Amino acid sequence: DMSNGNESSPILYDVLGSATAGIISRVFTHPLDTAKARLQAPTVSGPQSSSSVGSFRGPLDAIVKTYRYEGFRALYGGFG
Repeated sequence: DMSNGNESSPILYDVLGSATAGIISRVFTHPLDTAKARLQAPTVSGPQSSSSVGSFRGPLDAIVKTYRYEGFRALYGGFG
């Protein structure tokens, strides 16, 4: 009986649990999505291109080079 108000709603726990799981999963998978997008992007050459653009050998290489040349925040560009 929930009429005494001492128990929280099980639906609230479900919603909070789902939201927390979604946030945690995005934090861990967003860098992989960034790497995928960079691997699929056309290569850039010329004097205005950075040394990290278009020169990836795979997803891990894309993550490492993005972190090395652009910093941690570049892995989470567009996050939100």
